[in-house]
Amino acid sequence: MQLIGDLYRNKILTRDDLVQREFTLSLDEEPKVIEHLFGWELRINGDAIDCRSEIEARYLRIFLELGLQEVAVPASDEYLKQILPDLEYLKRRVDEILDEHLETVFDPRIKAKVRRDVYAKIAEIGPTTKR
Repeated sequence: MQLIGDLYRNKILTRDDLVQREFTLSLDEEPKVIEHLFGWELRINGDAIDCRSEIEARYLRIFLELGLQEVAVPASDEYLKQILPDLEYLKRRVDEILDEHLETVFDPRIKAKVRRDVYAKIAEIGPTTKR
């Protein structure tokens, strides 16, 4: 199975039209993609990250859920549309596998730590990204 970090390194970091986005939010609840009067945003814990499109918001949500604090975003929404299904599939598959293996772990702190550690490993993308 391809890792998210590999896809990011091979299909995103190789582009010339990248914009760096930084996250200063902690993830205490599931991020939600919301359309509002002036566009799209990714809302977390009452805070919001403005996005140029729904596609960008969904893209950012994946990396925010993985615990990254900075991510490169292709400027082209068309390109994001092409790669987003692969990213969402990989993230969903990891979550399914984690859920299956963690169903017998009852301590929420241990579950959260294992999840963070696995996310950190699959999202390893090199020195350009902070955790």
